[in-house]
Amino acid sequence: VGPTGWKVRPENHPFNNPYAIGQKVSIEWNGTWWDGEILDIKEDKYLISYENYSSSWDEWIDASRLRKI
Repeated sequence: VGPTGWKVRPENHPFNNPYAIGQKVSIEWNGTWWDGEILDIKEDKYLISYENYSSSWDEWIDASRLRKI
Protein backbone atom coordinates (compact mmCIF):
# COMPACT_ATOMS: atom_id res chain seq x y z
CA VAL A 1 0.00 0.00 0.00
CA GLY A 2 1.73 3.16 -1.15
CA PRO A 3 5.44 3.69 -0.50
CA THR A 4 5.41 1.58 2.70
CA GLY A 5 5.67 -1.72 0.84
CA TRP A 6 2.75 -3.16 2.83
CA LYS A 7 0.55 -5.59 0.98
CA VAL A 8 -2.40 -4.68 3.22
CA ARG A 9 -2.81 -1.51 5.33
CA PRO A 10 -2.97 -2.35 9.09
CA GLU A 11 -6.43 -2.04 10.70
CA ASN A 12 -5.19 0.60 13.15
CA HIS A 13 -3.57 2.80 10.47
CA PRO A 14 -4.61 6.47 11.01
CA PHE A 15 -5.54 6.90 7.34
CA ASN A 16 -8.32 4.31 7.78
CA ASN A 17 -10.39 6.75 9.85
CA PRO A 18 -12.55 9.08 7.74
CA TYR A 19 -12.74 11.65 10.58
CA ALA A 20 -10.09 13.65 12.44
CA ILE A 21 -9.81 15.56 15.71
CA GLY A 22 -10.84 19.16 15.13
CA GLN A 23 -12.97 18.30 12.11
CA LYS A 24 -16.34 20.06 11.73
CA VAL A 25 -19.14 17.53 11.30
CA SER A 26 -22.90 17.10 11.42
CA ILE A 27 -24.11 15.04 14.36
CA GLU A 28 -27.40 13.17 14.51
CA TRP A 29 -29.31 13.57 17.76
CA ASN A 30 -32.91 12.38 18.09
CA GLY A 31 -33.48 12.41 14.33
CA THR A 32 -32.10 15.92 13.74
CA TRP A 33 -28.65 16.88 12.42
CA TRP A 34 -26.63 19.45 14.40
CA ASP A 35 -23.32 21.14 13.61
CA GLY A 36 -20.41 20.27 15.83
CA GLU A 37 -16.77 19.28 16.09
CA ILE A 38 -14.79 16.17 16.92
CA LEU A 39 -12.78 16.72 20.11
CA ASP A 40 -11.16 13.29 20.51
CA ILE A 41 -11.12 9.82 18.97
CA LYS A 42 -10.70 6.55 20.89
CA GLU A 43 -10.85 3.39 18.78
CA ASP A 44 -14.27 3.59 17.07
CA LYS A 45 -15.79 6.30 19.31
CA TYR A 46 -15.78 10.06 18.82
CA LEU A 47 -16.00 12.73 21.50
CA ILE A 48 -18.08 15.46 19.94
CA SER A 49 -19.08 18.98 20.91
CA TYR A 50 -22.23 20.63 19.58
CA GLU A 51 -21.77 24.12 18.13
CA ASN A 52 -23.23 26.86 20.37
CA TYR A 53 -23.94 24.43 23.23
CA SER A 54 -22.08 24.08 26.51
CA SER A 55 -19.66 21.24 27.15
CA SER A 56 -22.34 19.54 29.26
CA TRP A 57 -23.75 18.35 25.90
CA ASP A 58 -20.45 16.78 24.76
CA GLU A 59 -20.73 13.03 24.31
CA TRP A 60 -18.99 9.94 22.95
CA ILE A 61 -20.71 8.55 19.86
CA ASP A 62 -20.03 6.11 17.03
CA ALA A 63 -19.63 6.97 13.36
CA SER A 64 -23.25 6.08 12.54
CA ARG A 65 -24.26 9.45 14.01
CA LEU A 66 -21.67 11.49 12.08
CA ARG A 67 -21.48 12.88 8.59
CA LYS A 68 -19.04 15.21 6.91
CA ILE A 69 -20.14 18.78 6.31
